[in-house]
Amino acid sequence: ADPGNVTEAPVVSDTGGAKDVSFSIDNLVNYYIAPTLVLSDTSSLYLKVGLTEADVTVSGDITSPGNLSGTTWALGTRTVLASGIFIKTEAGFTDYNGINAAGKGTSIDASNTYSAEPTVAFGTVALGFRF
Repeated sequence: ADPGNVTEAPVVSDTGGAKDVSFSIDNLVNYYIAPTLVLSDTSSLYLKVGLTEADVTVSGDITSPGNLSGTTWALGTRTVLASGIFIKTEAGFTDYNGINAAGKGTSIDASNTYSAEPTVAFGTVALGFRF
């Protein structure tokens, strides 16, 4: 093969929008427990373990991938200062199940597939005042 030659893949036109696909994730719900270790009269440490679920809907010429389900893990602290200021910190992640879909074959070929295994990392800091 001559390394100077280039072969281009054919370009597919979607002028009518027939290949448009949209995904929507709704009704995110998180069920968890958070066992807490009291470190002092004013502070504690907790481990959060839970199940997170969400509905997935699609529109377009593609199969529905099914709903998301994942496991959530987090570590956090809670502290109440003498002044009454409340501080809560948390860091964690949710590892979702794999999702897969394919074209239905009308405007998107059935051999066109996608798959994903989403993971979400998060962190929060909350400030408040305890009366």
